[in-house]
Amino acid sequence: MHGNIVDHEYEIERKGDKVAKVSKKWFRVRDTYGVEIYDPTITELILAITVAVDALSHDRG
Repeated sequence: MHGNIVDHEYEIERKGDKVAKVSKKWFRVRDTYGVEIYDPTITELILAITVAVDALSHDRG
């Protein structure tokens, strides 16, 4: 992963190739962001990673 994980602006790579991009920049609704997946064979994995990163970025205080 490269980018700003807390702000949901990052890319996911596998073996040096970009396989997905996550962006919250274009959405104004809270906790809404886009996930662009470049390799459809790993869609479930990318979505699972995105959900895990989202869960880690929220303060559970």
